[in-house]
Amino acid sequence: MAAGLDVVFVGINPSVFSVERDIISRARAPLLALHFTFRAEARARAALAVKTLGPQHDRALLDYGIGFTDVVKRATPKASDLSSAELAAASRI
Repeated sequence: MAAGLDVVFVGINPSVFSVERDIISRARAPLLALHFTFRAEARARAALAVKTLGPQHDRALLDYGIGFTDVVKRATPKASDLSSAELAAASRI
């Protein structure tokens, strides 16, 4: 996690799809993505010279104050595949 971020989106855990492709999937939180600061997104799109931000841009977004993380770092097909113990352990950090 980078210091000084303006906004951080927190997912439950990464998807297997994301890990296999070495991307940080913003699809985990579509409502958050829908509501996140338009100015920050517009500034990042302009700087990256793209019309639409996609998962391939997620690491570059750190330079624009936008970050992504997960509560549990283990990838699973579904968040419901996590054990209660994993979620409890993550909540103590």
